[in-house]
Amino acid sequence: MQVLNIVLYSNKGETREVKFKINSLNVITGKSRTGKSAIISIIDYCMGRSDFEIFDGVNRDVVSWYAVTYQLKGKQIFVAKQPPKNGKASNSEVCLLIGANLKIPCKSELVINSNDDGVLYEIDRELGLDDNVTFRKEKTDGAYRANLKHAKSFIFQEQGEIANKKTLFHRQDEPFLAQSIKDTFPYFLGAVTNKRLQDMELLKNAKRTLKDKLSLLKQYTDVSSQSTKVALQLLYEASTVGLISKELINSDLSFFECISFLKSISGWEPHHELKESSDELYKLQTELIETKNAQIELQEKISKTRIFEQHHNSHLGNMLERKARLNVIDLFDSSKELECPVCGTKSQDDETIKSLHYSLNSVREEIKTITHSSPKLQEYIQKLSSKENDTQIIIDDLQQKIRSLITQKKESKLLKDRNAYISKIIGRISLFLESVKETAPNSDLTAEIEELQHKVSILEDELDDDTVLDRLSSSLNIVGNYMSNYAKDLKLEYADNPYRLDISRLTVFADNPHGSTPMKRQGSAENWLGCHVITYLSLHKYFRMKDLPVPSIFVLDQPSQVHFPDITRYQSLEGELMQSGDADIEEVTRLFKLFYDYCQFDNRSFQIIVTEHANLEEDWFQDSLVEPPWRGERALIPKSWI
Repeated sequence: MQVLNIVLYSNKGETREVKFKINSLNVITGKSRTGKSAIISIIDYCMGRSDFEIFDGVNRDVVSWYAVTYQLKGKQIFVAKQPPKNGKASNSEVCLLIGANLKIPCKSELVINSNDDGVLYEIDRELGLDDNVTFRKEKTDGAYRANLKHAKSFIFQEQGEIANKKTLFHRQDEPFLAQSIKDTFPYFLGAVTNKRLQDMELLKNAKRTLKDKLSLLKQYTDVSSQSTKVALQLLYEASTVGLISKELINSDLSFFECISFLKSISGWEPHHELKESSDELYKLQTELIETKNAQIELQEKISKTRIFEQHHNSHLGNMLERKARLNVIDLFDSSKELECPVCGTKSQDDETIKSLHYSLNSVREEIKTITHSSPKLQEYIQKLSSKENDTQIIIDDLQQKIRSLITQKKESKLLKDRNAYISKIIGRISLFLESVKETAPNSDLTAEIEELQHKVSILEDELDDDTVLDRLSSSLNIVGNYMSNYAKDLKLEYADNPYRLDISRLTVFADNPHGSTPMKRQGSAENWLGCHVITYLSLHKYFRMKDLPVPSIFVLDQPSQVHFPDITRYQSLEGELMQSGDADIEEVTRLFKLFYDYCQFDNRSFQIIVTEHANLEEDWFQDSLVEPPWRGERALIPKSWI
């Protein structure tokens, strides 16, 4: 796959065509800001990429369509796309034309008839990318198809990529793309062939089928060995809900008798459920609450009466103590003259004696009254306690009735769920009967399993990982030899050491007796540029040798800039002829001569497109110019359009 032309359409319908030669070096040179760096973006945009990476400004204001014609195995594919509209950043609509010898259509003939997926499908099919599945870590379920999007990593090198010391491939630093490059590399190097991928699919499908067959056989074996036991268990379970009489079931039933019973049960249909009332439970709960409240009142009365009894007893004690103090007055005879019983002294204060006798008599009367009331108080307390005990018995009885009713309610709920429960039992019975049917003895099943096991064994032997590793190692060794030879042609600093491509780290190493020097430590932009160039040329040489599905094109932007430390000097070249003799010019000449000879001798079916500021006076370089240098009125977009 190579590029025949790039065509721009103005808003007025004018066309600008940039033609390219196939199987050749193509150089576009000229001054800055003439559109050279947009070449890669245009080719990529018309190669199934929806994101619009072409510079804004006059591109959006002036150009109404971008188009590219691709040459691919005797067929031409014309893809035209408009810039995104309404400030959007992407557009997937395309005008797609396919033919043997297409003419550039006028603007009025451009009609949206496909999209980027359609473009990718057509190109993938022509390249042979439409029938592969590349596995991320082989033999796992996560898989995707290698396609043109992955192959683009090997055909573009933008200005910021061509001499980047950290990234080797196009868009390698974007999220997930580095992993995609690593995953697809074995396929693009031919270590994983389409046949291998097809065999991997066959192996995956065979394993899945074998697993299903083994599961079926195991199911049959399990059911056959325990079928009677399972059938009896289901019958016992059915008897608990009244689907079958328990008297009909016993361990002596044969398997076929069990199956007969189960089949008769499986026709059961649900019945209407009975409704239940909760009035009785409500009444009992209400009565319980009232009875508990009555019990609380009795307990409070008992408590208050006991407190009263305590005060009553305390008062009796006080009276008894007072009586004891007054008892001494009995030593005197209230009818005689007062005389001390100890010393015999007489006193005339008989009023005091009388008062004391009166107090003593009063105390005796009060003690008599209190003593008489105490038994009645005790009797009252006992009566309250007895009534409280009777109330507790009533409470216990109510609670028992409520618990019983709640239990009945739960049982009623179970009865409500009876149909659902029976339906589950019927479902298990139906599943069992179906499993017995599905796993009935099949003489072909064992033969099928043996055949699948044999097929899986053969495919696993053919798909041994060591085979892929050996192929990949061989491919990388060949690519490394190519790289080392091209490094000598460019006279790179490490040209005396073998170069190799490390696809696990996506970088280049120069090996030496003391170790390996990675690209990022090779010390100068010329070396970084050299690593990129020799890698791409070596890979494409291997791709063509093995006829692998990668477009035969390499498009790079301003590779010679690294040879001019002064960027101002480089930009001031403006496509003018460079005089030989300067060391920088000699290195630039060596680089472009490698490109030219590569297309002429090493890889004759290959196209290289380079956009540059440099312009060499050598005839071969002048023959490689696509157009006269872009300066003055000449540019990608004609001045007359602006």
